Amino acid sequence: MKRSPVYMLGGAVIGIIAVIFIVSAGSAFIDAVMGGSGAAEIAVMFLFCLLAVGVFLLIMRKVTRPKFATLKNYYLMSAVLTFTLVMILLGLMFELAGGYMTRLAEENTAQSSLIGIIIVLLILIIGAAVFLLVFSLLTRRKSDYIRYICEEVQKLSHDDSIVLDERGGDELAEISRSVNQMSAELREKREREKELERQRSELITNVSHDLRSPLTSIIGYVKLLKENGCEDMEKFDEYIEVTDRRLAGLNKLVNELFELTRLDVPDLVLNYESCDVTGFIKQFGFEMGLMLEQEGLSLECALDDTPFVSEIDIDRMARVMQNLFANVIKYADKGTAVKLTSEVREGGITISLSNRIKPDSEPDTANMFDRFYKEDRARSDTGSAGLGLAIAKRIVELHGGSIFADASGGVLTVTVELNGNR
Repeated sequence: MKRSPVYMLGGAVIGIIAVIFIVSAGSAFIDAVMGGSGAAEIAVMFLFCLLAVGVFLLIMRKVTRPKFATLKNYYLMSAVLTFTLVMILLGLMFELAGGYMTRLAEENTAQSSLIGIIIVLLILIIGAAVFLLVFSLLTRRKSDYIRYICEEVQKLSHDDSIVLDERGGDELAEISRSVNQMSAELREKREREKELERQRSELITNVSHDLRSPLTSIIGYVKLLKENGCEDMEKFDEYIEVTDRRLAGLNKLVNELFELTRLDVPDLVLNYESCDVTGFIKQFGFEMGLMLEQEGLSLECALDDTPFVSEIDIDRMARVMQNLFANVIKYADKGTAVKLTSEVREGGITISLSNRIKPDSEPDTANMFDRFYKEDRARSDTGSAGLGLAIAKRIVELHGGSIFADASGGVLTVTVELNGNR
């Protein structure tokens, strides 16, 4: 950190004044108490000199500490330097005018007294002017910096890209650092608002699409039912079956939209309970293994037996696992094995679910947790609203964890990391 010379010079002046005072006090003590110039007096004076050097070093050490670099001390040191300079200047001016003042005093007339008073006033005025000039020069840098901060902060209301220069180590530098942090947070907030607005617009578009397609289909089949009635029972059963499937898809979409909306509420409070996550995953793996068998898949578990007790919302974490297994059923190649693994590490647990991908299915791992993400070929499939992984991601984030996916070598792996921090 670059230190202003004002601190060093001011500290040196104060230290020299302290040295002069201590040495003078020692000399006065010797003259008043001991007298003479014997060995004892020299020893005492040596001790006073050591004390003076110690005080000087203590003052300089204090001045060089980072904590000393404050705005108050900067102006204090500026005042000390200016006052010292003015005192030296006044001493020289009175020394130069001393002979003339002595002659005026010897004349002892009203005119000579007036001239003497005028000279003294002129010297004092010059001293005051020099004080103001030097003090303003020493503090100009700080004053300019304060003005610079004020001007930049005024721009912050309409320009969040400003970055203040952080000069020195005093309160002004702290203010600049805080303003820079606030500017960065404001910029991040505005970018987040833009992203939310984009997502909101995309949400409306996707919801409109996913609602319009099945509704059009349902309206068409209902119209056919009204026209044909029950004359052809085979057609009737087919129309009812398609209508029922479309309505089930709509019901799932509405429920997932409702769940995702609830999870996006800023003041959402989860129902946290103390739970052994390791045991929870084992139990869930057993239940999902039976479901995978019905879908032509098998489940292999490689779970860490180390208990990991944490506070989680059990129902919502179960929803996470359900959605992940639903994604496996969607992408997994039939007749292959699905692998569920877990690893307890210091302060957290990692859960992974891997499956071999269908030959014609390659998920976009960078976007698969986005809302309404679906493969194009599945866009018309009302059984998949494209919100399951987005809901899983939101729940994991509310638990202070993270979720991500990786697809390589024909294998899709979704990993959940929980750290036990809400």
